[in-house]
Amino acid sequence: IFAEGAISRTGNMLPFKRGMERIVQGLDVPIIPVHIDRLWGSIFSFEGGSFFWKWPKRIPYPVTVSFGAPLPSTATAQEVRQAIQELASDATAHRTTPADRLDLRLVRSARRNWRRFAMADSTGRELTYGRMLAGALLIGKWIRGASANDERIGVLLPSTVGGALVNIGATIAGRIPVNLNFTAGREGMASAVGQCHIRTTITSRAFLAKAKIEAWEGMVFLEDILASAGKWAQARAFLAARFVPAALLCRGGHAPDSPATIIFSSGSTGTPKGVMLSHSNVLANIEAIAQVFWIGGRDRIVGGLPFFHSFGYTVTIWFPLISGCGAVYHPNPTDARAIAELVAKYRGTFLLSTPTLCSGYTRKCSREEFASLRYVLVGAEKLRAPVAAAFHEKFGVELLEGYGCTEMAPVVAVNVPNFEAPKNVQIGNKPGTVGHPLQIGRAHV
Repeated sequence: IFAEGAISRTGNMLPFKRGMERIVQGLDVPIIPVHIDRLWGSIFSFEGGSFFWKWPKRIPYPVTVSFGAPLPSTATAQEVRQAIQELASDATAHRTTPADRLDLRLVRSARRNWRRFAMADSTGRELTYGRMLAGALLIGKWIRGASANDERIGVLLPSTVGGALVNIGATIAGRIPVNLNFTAGREGMASAVGQCHIRTTITSRAFLAKAKIEAWEGMVFLEDILASAGKWAQARAFLAARFVPAALLCRGGHAPDSPATIIFSSGSTGTPKGVMLSHSNVLANIEAIAQVFWIGGRDRIVGGLPFFHSFGYTVTIWFPLISGCGAVYHPNPTDARAIAELVAKYRGTFLLSTPTLCSGYTRKCSREEFASLRYVLVGAEKLRAPVAAAFHEKFGVELLEGYGCTEMAPVVAVNVPNFEAPKNVQIGNKPGTVGHPLQIGRAHV
């Protein structure tokens, strides 16, 4: 029995119908919970808004079927649904392969989307996927040679193309990038550097001057790294990015469960604490986000969140680039005019923000500038109804509230747009909540 009664249009597991309870009422039979993993994304799912009319992602297409412990016939629909959700969580362990690494996934995505727009920032710098991968390889080669005995590399850069390339290059080089929180002050950054035993920190002279941060021993400047790469080195990086097998490009010795980054807390409750996120952690979050937000090659994610924030790291660096869409960066999310100009210039479709920032956008930005937006995801604070109503009235786009935490890499739950058809309404957005917990899979009993 497929107790949902319909195929999900939102990517979430639907509520279970009470008809299941009526079928077993008065019968002394067990209820066997069964979960079928990975059907979302198959040609029989509504991924991308279409059923059946799409190419399969793999041939043969893999699924995992999990059977749970028998439940009594008196179990409620909600209790059965809970049991299947737990099976769904356990089933993801069967997906992991040695290729489940951020660097390998990114190389394959870059080659599929070689000439497409990959990233840009408010300085005017724009890169295609091919140029992005070549630039990351150049930086990665420098990191591999200059830090042969270092496991972790400090990154002190704002949300820009350069900051994203350093994170990607470090990962390809087999190092763990640690984005330092420059708002935590010298003491907070020194604590993170000490805890991670960081000897090399990549930064920028222009950024240090603007942020009024004094240089310290072990700092290397991105301007010097790029300047040291001559035309021959650039040409070799471009050819390698295009033709060298991904396994040879990414020889860092990563494993799916090895750390991909370390994100530090703000230190509001004491000394900043480092949270290690593995490649599997980040990839699982990316796959779960992609299940509820249908992102394609024409989408552009606009974000001003810093890379030392787990949301900025996962959702503005790796999620768009592995999903095959574009990313647009600006270091200051409070700069409403700059954000509006970037959304308008690059036809941004996915905006990451907070309710307070969106309140400012409502006052300072025009409807025409935000006309291309499809999704606006907000978190970090409670979304008040007047803020959501004002934004929707001006721009015609709903604010979708979510919740996350660093330890969860980071998105835990999120509202998504409702699906409404004459005979089929599926609720994805319930104001006043943080939405459905992220999940991957589909169920039947």
